[in-house]
Amino acid sequence: MDRTESLVGPSGLVGSSNVQGPQAADPVASQAVAIARKLKNGGFKSKEEATQALVAEVLKEKLRMKSSSLTTKIADALQDDPRLNQVLERLWSKAE
Repeated sequence: MDRTESLVGPSGLVGSSNVQGPQAADPVASQAVAIARKLKNGGFKSKEEATQALVAEVLKEKLRMKSSSLTTKIADALQDDPRLNQVLERLWSKAE
């Protein structure tokens, strides 16, 4: 496990072993897999849109909040960081 996965994985945002299938116990992990599948099936116009949906889900489930501006800022930061973007790419590629 690299440092990025150790930072991101426990939050449920993007895990290494937590995001193996829809039976994941964490609702955010389950939702992440569902978002990855929806992206693969054309349900999102872009990976950026899928990332925003994932961030919105994390905010909703973990922090009980909804903020489109915060969601956008976090999603942009995730995509701008090469290591975190690599984790996102692995998540998007896990869709069955």
